[in-house]
Amino acid sequence: MNDGPPPEDIVDPALAGLAEEITTQLQGGKARAVEAIIERHPAEAGALRAMLPTLRRLAELARVVSPRNPRGRDFSDRRPPVDA
Repeated sequence: MNDGPPPEDIVDPALAGLAEEITTQLQGGKARAVEAIIERHPAEAGALRAMLPTLRRLAELARVVSPRNPRGRDFSDRRPPVDA
């Protein structure tokens, strides 16, 4: 098992940047901005649409594990339960 980053020849930096931009927009609740990003990059549109379900799940997960929930309550002082 390889724990390091994927080799540079496998990762398309432009596509990775767009995926990060889309994830950021989704985390901010700006789903409409996602379609605009995809439309501005027709060469990557197919790959971005294929990744979209995963990017949505990542954005949702980021919101759930964030110390601040969507309603603005701060839970950063809470510690996860310790298994006995």
